[in-house]
Amino acid sequence: ELTYGVKINWQETHLPDVISTLTTWIGSEEKEIVDLCLAILVNLCYKNLPAVYTFMRTVDSKQFLRTILNLQNDNINTRVQVCKLLIILEHISGEIPAKDILNFVNVSFSTVGEAFEARDVFVLKHMVDFFKDIQTNPHSKEVLLTYNSFPSNTEKLLTLLEHSTGDPKCVEVLLEFIHSLVKLQINSLRILYPKIVSIAMSWLGGKSVCNQSLLLLCSVAKDARLGTGNDVNLMDIQQNILTQLDQGFEKLHSILMSVRSENSEGRAQSTVLLQLFQEMVNTPALRQKILHCIQTEVMETLFQPLLSSSCLHGRGNLFEEEIIALFVHGLVFMSHLMTHDAKWLKLYSNILKHEQVQMILAVALYTGTEAIKFQVLSLIHAVGFPAESVSLLVKSMCDLGPLLLVSSNSGKGKLNDDVKSRSTPHMYDMAPLLTLAQEGQLDSLRAKLQEALQENKLQDISTSSVMELYEYRLAAVGRSERVLQENLEAANSHVTHLQHRLAQWNAEEGKLRQLLHRNQQCLEGLKVEKEALVLKVENLQKKAEDNHRTHVAEIKSRQMLINELNAQIDELKKNLKVKNEELSETKQQLDETQKQIKDMTNHIAVLNQKHKDQVSSNKELMKTLNKLEERLVKRQKVIDDKGQEIEKYRQTLQNLEMELSNYKMLVKAQEKNIAEKDAEVSQLHQKLSELERMREMILEISARPKITEK
Repeated sequence: ELTYGVKINWQETHLPDVISTLTTWIGSEEKEIVDLCLAILVNLCYKNLPAVYTFMRTVDSKQFLRTILNLQNDNINTRVQVCKLLIILEHISGEIPAKDILNFVNVSFSTVGEAFEARDVFVLKHMVDFFKDIQTNPHSKEVLLTYNSFPSNTEKLLTLLEHSTGDPKCVEVLLEFIHSLVKLQINSLRILYPKIVSIAMSWLGGKSVCNQSLLLLCSVAKDARLGTGNDVNLMDIQQNILTQLDQGFEKLHSILMSVRSENSEGRAQSTVLLQLFQEMVNTPALRQKILHCIQTEVMETLFQPLLSSSCLHGRGNLFEEEIIALFVHGLVFMSHLMTHDAKWLKLYSNILKHEQVQMILAVALYTGTEAIKFQVLSLIHAVGFPAESVSLLVKSMCDLGPLLLVSSNSGKGKLNDDVKSRSTPHMYDMAPLLTLAQEGQLDSLRAKLQEALQENKLQDISTSSVMELYEYRLAAVGRSERVLQENLEAANSHVTHLQHRLAQWNAEEGKLRQLLHRNQQCLEGLKVEKEALVLKVENLQKKAEDNHRTHVAEIKSRQMLINELNAQIDELKKNLKVKNEELSETKQQLDETQKQIKDMTNHIAVLNQKHKDQVSSNKELMKTLNKLEERLVKRQKVIDDKGQEIEKYRQTLQNLEMELSNYKMLVKAQEKNIAEKDAEVSQLHQKLSELERMREMILEISARPKITEK
């Protein structure tokens, strides 16, 4: 376990003795240590060419292979290590025969099943890693596809997994093994896809197994959708898989809502979930459920760290493959939904306008894997990708170009590939100084000289033999000198390369500092603008309160004036009523007086008839008549004065009523003005609350970098 994954870049001095000791113990009869020695030897030689060359030079490889082939029937671990060693030696001895590869597949299935039952995670991990290595070899992959027992052997493993309640780590490795089988796209294996989906769904609740279960579901759904085999039940299989995904959608949705992308595990889980949802969107029924259940706020939350300035502090390196994959698959997922819902189209267009998103796409095109680059190019080729976003992407790639060193040998474009290619020794650096035949001749000559030295027969040794030994020595020294010279040149080139990379990183640091400075300036500008807006809102609020108080006071004063006017009107109405009563009384008196005048006139007529008879009383009657006429004139004058006074009171009453109507209209206008002022005050209060919320968000955003720096 200590030597698993060890990296050996140079020919270490102790390697020949270690490998020689291990091969000696492997060929011994002590079976207890044979398995351990094979495991250590495999770990030393796995992806370590210096150790492989040392092994080839130290050990007779053909004899050793015959030895280890005889050990295959001992136990599980021995068979595993023997198969691994055969795969490792394929790079030296040539392609493994198809028979041995098929034998390794048989061993793999049996070993994986037995190791799973025994809960041996270490053996499971070794088997899965080497099985995946076989899949990457074109020749081995062609042979694998000719294996006829994939369905039966896989079904046995699924049965074990279905009835298992064992170690989650073992389950995770076994799901990884089944995932590698699904990636082979074997037509006869598709009949087991519904069962695989059911088992993967049942293990979604496990924290350590969830990610591998999602990967398996995604691969199965994709292969079932793209399947073009001759299986007549393919449509039924696809329908069964879609039904299970539909039934388990709530569980998948809950995982999406609960996962957090702050750490590496969360980002990987989010990426796989988005890939699975991309496959589900291709089905109309599942698409409608996704549109109904998954809101745009989920993707806004996912992209928030990238779009905010906090992505520069403690959020991981934007050049990391998992971060690039997360955001690229997020964009692809939105591009699938935008053609069916306008709100997703709006969100997709808004996100593409940000420079950080275009930088992620540029980094993906430079350093991403083949699948990631294909996804980015499909995004650009899609109809919904705006033309201005293409311009921003081109600009981002131009800005990013000087900061990246693309390895011309690997073709993968990763930043560390060039360093790895230069730090790892070349094939000729690790090649042995002498061939096996030359080493054999040299060993025989050394043995002859040693024997002659021990027997004091050096005089019998010919000068040609000594010269031959000396020539071997010179050849070895010359070869060593050439290797050291090449290593020195490689080291000089590597130093120059590192200096160039240092300059590149300094330029990148300057660019990032400039970006940070620009974000800080924007933040300071927002702070100043916020302070100005807060001050303006406070002034408006004070002004509105003053106006409100003034209007309230005016309303109160005018209300008092209206009350006074109403009281005066009531008093005038009372006076008018009294005057009317007096007028009616005066009219009655006038009528009575007129009646009296009429009576008096009649009486005067009678008296005129009796004038002759009453001459003596005429003077007195004339005096009485004059007095009555004077009294009548006075009464008439009083009646005229009262009429004028009544007319004056009527005019005053009309003026007061007109003034009252004017005041009522003024009161209504003031009440309308007050209502408008109240609405304006409420709007200002609402705007003030929004500004307060913006201040809290800005303070929170500005507080994050400080916390990170601490």
